[in-house]
Amino acid sequence: MSLPGRLLILCCFTFLAPLIAAQNSELTIFGEGLLLQHGTGGLGARGGFEVIPGLDIEGEFAREFHSESFFVAPGQKAYNTGFTLLGGPRFRLPVAHLFVTAKGGLLRSTEHPEDTSQPSLPATNSGAAYVGGGTEIGDLIGLRIDLGDMMLFKTGLRRNNLRFTGGVFFRF
Repeated sequence: MSLPGRLLILCCFTFLAPLIAAQNSELTIFGEGLLLQHGTGGLGARGGFEVIPGLDIEGEFAREFHSESFFVAPGQKAYNTGFTLLGGPRFRLPVAHLFVTAKGGLLRSTEHPEDTSQPSLPATNSGAAYVGGGTEIGDLIGLRIDLGDMMLFKTGLRRNNLRFTGGVFFRF
């Protein structure tokens, strides 16, 4: 089994036990758009539980799909695949189901040249920080929308990127 598959299983077991045991827990399945230089997208899952009223702790895993790379020389084409692993607090505001969140974690990507006869480059890890906000529409089952800034710290350079997620949440 690949490393992303093992991490997904580990995340599921790590987050599902406290979610099931806690009151006011939430599980979200979402689609992600990350507007890097050329844009990328993926699918993910997020779990969270209430620590105190108005404060949740969340963890999420997203699998990035085959998308055009932004780390290549002009005139060349390459594609990235990878995953994002983030965790941190979510502060629920008492107005219109709004929230703000700040998360830290890891973005792992592998670059594949367009010419399949050339080998893929080694996978690279980048520190990631996400600051954003959003809203939830619904009570026990509903729609959650997030928008924010995903900061990547690859090779010492900070890259600010617009990140959008939208999906269905289940609260129990």
